[in-house]
Amino acid sequence: MSRRRIVPALVAAALATTLLAGCKSNVGVAARVDGKSISESDVNKYVSPNGVASEVAAQAGDQPVSPRAEVLNFLIQERVFEQTLRSLNIRPSAGELAAQHDAAASTLLQTQLAGDDLDRTLDKQLPRSGVRASFRDTFLRVQELEYLLITKRKLTQISELVALVRKAGIEVTVSPRYGTWDAAHLTVSSVSPLPSFVSAQPAGGS
Repeated sequence: MSRRRIVPALVAAALATTLLAGCKSNVGVAARVDGKSISESDVNKYVSPNGVASEVAAQAGDQPVSPRAEVLNFLIQERVFEQTLRSLNIRPSAGELAAQHDAAASTLLQTQLAGDDLDRTLDKQLPRSGVRASFRDTFLRVQELEYLLITKRKLTQISELVALVRKAGIEVTVSPRYGTWDAAHLTVSSVSPLPSFVSAQPAGGS
């Protein structure tokens, strides 16, 4: 074999190795936020093996409920809002975030439920949409982070929030298995703006 043919062969082998390494690095990755990965296992640990309740699926109509996509959406939003607050030099303590619990729910979820009543209702409703009740804390933390951004910067519309996130320069990539990141709505493209498992009304028996 001539040297002329050996060099391209070596280049091709090197490129193949690089591509394979890239593929391996993405195995099990559901999304990345500024280079930090959210793994499939991070998502799966919150997905209930019982699936979506038949009545919830029926209510969704033409928009199928995807528990895994819903969970990933909030895991991404949690990091995006955290980093946006950090870019504004706002670093809330756990206590400061917890203090937003009721106001965040009232404003963002448009519910009259508050305190333990809200928590108990979510604990009942999340599993009906195929999401473990243990996801409740993360779900509420996202609302609290977003609400803090809104109040600290006196935002009045979604476009202002989007602009803050964009200014923070946060890069989000999502595995094609889930869709794409919709930066204009701060959501995964396969997820509706209001999660299917959120209801303004108490669950039965609450």
